[in-house]
Amino acid sequence: MNSTDGRMRNRAERQASAAEARRRAPNRHVCSQVDGAHLSDDVESRIAHPPKLDTRKAAEHCGIGHSTLVKYRVFGGGPPFFKIGRRVVYDPDDLDDWLEERRRLSTSDRGDARAR
Repeated sequence: MNSTDGRMRNRAERQASAAEARRRAPNRHVCSQVDGAHLSDDVESRIAHPPKLDTRKAAEHCGIGHSTLVKYRVFGGGPPFFKIGRRVVYDPDDLDDWLEERRRLSTSDRGDARAR
């Protein structure tokens, strides 16, 4: 075995050891307990403030086409959105609320009755 092989093996062993240590290490974030489950601050933040979705991801979330969502934005009738400079983003909670408003019990339902 030459010295290069030994260095490469030692490097690989160090990387494997570091990866194992990271896997076993407790979460470095401060944790809180919610209903008996521990959540890190990062996870809590993402739950409280889910990331905003661009138009394509929002359309996918709603199960409609990208161009349909663009048309709703231009002509009205679509979900609320944020305009940040030239960028348009949607809040997933707003999308879910908008979808819920469109829940119908039958094709003749005009929206007066809600599914329970």
